[in-house]
Amino acid sequence: NSDLQNMWAKSPMSNVQNVKAATLMLLGKGDRRVPPSQGQAWVRALRVKGGVEVDCYEYDDNEHPISVPFADADVWVNTVAWLKR
Repeated sequence: NSDLQNMWAKSPMSNVQNVKAATLMLLGKGDRRVPPSQGQAWVRALRVKGGVEVDCYEYDDNEHPISVPFADADVWVNTVAWLKR
Protein backbone atom coordinates (compact mmCIF):
# COMPACT_ATOMS: atom_id res chain seq x y z
CA ASN A 1 0.00 0.00 0.00
CA SER A 2 2.79 2.46 0.82
CA ASP A 3 4.51 1.47 -2.45
CA LEU A 4 1.36 2.48 -4.34
CA GLN A 5 1.19 5.76 -2.43
CA ASN A 6 4.85 6.48 -3.26
CA MET A 7 4.27 5.68 -6.93
CA TRP A 8 1.18 7.92 -7.02
CA ALA A 9 3.05 10.78 -5.35
CA LYS A 10 5.68 10.62 -8.13
CA SER A 11 3.16 10.37 -10.94
CA PRO A 12 2.37 13.47 -13.02
CA MET A 13 -1.29 12.44 -12.73
CA SER A 14 -1.22 13.30 -9.02
CA ASN A 15 -0.41 16.90 -9.91
CA VAL A 16 -2.64 17.45 -12.93
CA GLN A 17 -4.64 20.09 -11.02
CA ASN A 18 -1.47 22.26 -10.86
CA VAL A 19 -0.77 22.30 -14.62
CA LYS A 20 -0.98 25.77 -16.14
CA ALA A 21 1.15 25.37 -19.27
CA ALA A 22 -0.32 24.58 -22.66
CA THR A 23 0.54 21.01 -23.59
CA LEU A 24 1.27 19.37 -26.95
CA MET A 25 1.43 15.56 -26.93
CA LEU A 26 2.99 13.67 -29.83
CA LEU A 27 2.46 9.92 -29.40
CA GLY A 28 3.80 6.97 -31.34
CA LYS A 29 1.06 4.33 -31.26
CA GLY A 30 3.65 1.53 -31.21
CA ASP A 31 5.69 3.00 -28.35
CA ARG A 32 6.84 0.20 -26.06
CA ARG A 33 8.87 2.44 -23.74
CA VAL A 34 5.99 4.76 -22.80
CA PRO A 35 2.65 3.19 -23.73
CA PRO A 36 0.46 5.64 -25.69
CA SER A 37 -2.33 4.95 -23.19
CA GLN A 38 -0.33 6.94 -20.61
CA GLY A 39 -0.16 9.98 -22.88
CA GLN A 40 -3.84 9.59 -23.76
CA ALA A 41 -4.73 9.48 -20.05
CA TRP A 42 -2.69 12.67 -19.46
CA VAL A 43 -4.47 14.46 -22.30
CA ARG A 44 -7.86 13.30 -21.01
CA ALA A 45 -7.02 14.47 -17.47
CA LEU A 46 -5.94 17.91 -18.73
CA ARG A 47 -9.10 18.28 -20.80
CA VAL A 48 -11.31 17.29 -17.86
CA LYS A 49 -9.44 19.73 -15.63
CA GLY A 50 -9.97 22.51 -18.16
CA GLY A 51 -8.25 25.85 -18.35
CA VAL A 52 -5.26 24.41 -20.22
CA GLU A 53 -4.86 24.31 -23.98
CA VAL A 54 -4.01 20.76 -25.01
CA ASP A 55 -3.52 19.08 -28.37
CA CYS A 56 -2.59 15.49 -29.10
CA TYR A 57 -1.36 13.86 -32.29
CA GLU A 58 -0.98 10.10 -32.57
CA TYR A 59 1.17 8.43 -35.19
CA ASP A 60 0.62 4.89 -36.47
CA ASP A 61 3.69 2.77 -37.21
CA ASN A 62 5.89 4.84 -34.87
CA GLU A 63 7.46 3.96 -31.58
CA HIS A 64 9.10 6.15 -28.91
CA PRO A 65 10.99 8.15 -31.47
CA ILE A 66 8.57 9.32 -34.12
CA SER A 67 10.81 8.54 -37.04
CA VAL A 68 8.74 7.39 -40.02
CA PRO A 69 9.45 10.18 -42.55
CA PHE A 70 5.84 11.32 -43.08
CA ALA A 71 5.13 11.30 -39.35
CA ASP A 72 8.43 13.04 -38.57
CA ALA A 73 7.55 15.84 -41.00
CA ASP A 74 4.04 16.07 -39.55
CA VAL A 75 5.50 16.40 -36.03
CA TRP A 76 7.59 19.38 -37.14
CA VAL A 77 4.70 21.07 -38.93
CA ASN A 78 2.38 20.62 -35.94
CA THR A 79 5.06 21.70 -33.46
CA VAL A 80 5.79 24.92 -35.38
CA ALA A 81 2.05 25.64 -35.71
CA TRP A 82 1.62 25.00 -31.96
CA LEU A 83 4.47 27.35 -31.04
CA LYS A 84 3.13 30.11 -33.29
CA ARG A 85 -0.19 30.24 -31.41
